[in-house]
Amino acid sequence: MKLREFLQIEIWSKRTSRRILIGLVVIAFGFALFYAVSTRWTSPAERNAGREALARIDTLQSLLNGSDEEYGAVDSQAKKKVDEAGQSSLTLRDKQIVAALSVYLDLIEMEKSDQKFRLKVSSSSDERLRKMALQNPQTFRVRQQVRDLLNHNLHRVLD
Repeated sequence: MKLREFLQIEIWSKRTSRRILIGLVVIAFGFALFYAVSTRWTSPAERNAGREALARIDTLQSLLNGSDEEYGAVDSQAKKKVDEAGQSSLTLRDKQIVAALSVYLDLIEMEKSDQKFRLKVSSSSDERLRKMALQNPQTFRVRQQVRDLLNHNLHRVLD
């Protein structure tokens, strides 16, 4: 077979080109659809687990000024519920909700530990410790604003 005969053999037709192009368009559309569903849809299992976790965290927040035993019991329940929500997450949106629940729980736990610290320091005889405990109230306000924002957004998404 000479080179001229070889070059005249049709390897790639218009029909083949169309099939490949249609296949690529279908694959691209599938990926776009998967991404849109994954970022915007919350699975029913995650919605239920998230609601339960959020209810426990809200209960925990109401117990910030309560006894340590009661707070500890509800805190462990809230952690379990957040872990259950993490295990039931399927989509990217679900994972974002779990991350927000985890941060919300951490902020409440930080506030409780800060309360304990300020209580210990306020009864201390060391003047430097008492001043340190009262310094930078801006940090507490920012943390509370973030906590309130997370609370609002989580209730909006899950309710």
